[in-house]
Amino acid sequence: MGKGGSVWTVAGRFGVWLLSATLFATPVLGQVEVTAGAAQIRISGQIGIQAETTTCNGFPPSLDSACERQEPSIDLFMRRARILFDAKLNDWLEFRIQPDFRDIDGVVLRDAWGRMVFDPAARLTIGHMKRPFAGFFFSPSTYYRTVERRPVIPGVRAAPFNDLVRFDVTLWDTGVMLDGRTHDGRFGYWVGAFNGRSLSDATDLNTEKQFIGRGEVTFEVGGMPLDFAGAVALTDVPFERQSGAIDGTYFTLFELWTELGAYTDPGLHIQAGLVLGENPTQNVVGDAPDFEAKEDLANLYQFQVIGSWKVPVEGVKWVEGFEPVLRIYRGDPNVDVDDDAGWGLSPGGQLFFRDRTKLVLSWDFALFDAEELRTENSFKAHFQVHF
Repeated sequence: MGKGGSVWTVAGRFGVWLLSATLFATPVLGQVEVTAGAAQIRISGQIGIQAETTTCNGFPPSLDSACERQEPSIDLFMRRARILFDAKLNDWLEFRIQPDFRDIDGVVLRDAWGRMVFDPAARLTIGHMKRPFAGFFFSPSTYYRTVERRPVIPGVRAAPFNDLVRFDVTLWDTGVMLDGRTHDGRFGYWVGAFNGRSLSDATDLNTEKQFIGRGEVTFEVGGMPLDFAGAVALTDVPFERQSGAIDGTYFTLFELWTELGAYTDPGLHIQAGLVLGENPTQNVVGDAPDFEAKEDLANLYQFQVIGSWKVPVEGVKWVEGFEPVLRIYRGDPNVDVDDDAGWGLSPGGQLFFRDRTKLVLSWDFALFDAEELRTENSFKAHFQVHF
């Protein structure tokens, strides 16, 4: 069965939804556009089927292994099965809905928001949306050049390869965001308030929220766009006092981001991001923090750079191009504790069949600073159909 249930059952359900949604619609530039009165609805979607291996396939794990559980040697599962509805009701009002059908027994809602566009420099979005923090996570999934946003070894839960920028906060969250870009495209900004750490991504656990601000400046170098961005996230950590009352405190993360080139352009494309700040899961000695006693939190950092070179292919009907990719990763969940950091290395590539319909290959290697831990790895192949 694999993760997300039967591939064919999920794909069949997705196909039924897609057929009903696109009835009487007209294809436009590889997508589907529906006009109903003054409203325009554009429909797109993606199906991602993934196969992966892991060195965490033995039981029990060896003493020199970071594996915490046994995983299948080879797994095949539905990674995504999404349909995206973008609607423009008039010149200033629009909305988006994006359900994900990959779970066999339910639907997960990704985007569900409404937006008022006062000007390209001032757009107010309310609803369930992606948080504007960490460029590798903020980017659309259909453009990813590596299969996962960070090195992922199924079965390994070691701290340097945990998602150090999320801490149980979903990529999508319910909130309010103001964003925009100057008319010349040189400067963009995002300012938002979200539920933050919560029991689910739809309801909050206490009254505190997550606040995120992001700014970006764009230049042109050698005919390629060059972006520099910075962001800060102030996130609530709920905890229970000895009296039983629910309280909260905040931790802070900062991000520095740069990008040279673009996903859709041929040639060089480099992205690099650094996230640093407080780790709400540890105090400075590596233990679980006592929030009521206001213990100092550990400091962390996570660095990642991805470089690629997209090469168009002419004269071949079934392929548009290929792109070799290399990722280098470094994560340290607590800079005051020795031997808890690690490196990640991910060689791979993409083979484009049409636009974003492609095959993505990544081989993730996890190398630990702790000398007693061996290297673990996972090879992944992700086939994405997009329209």
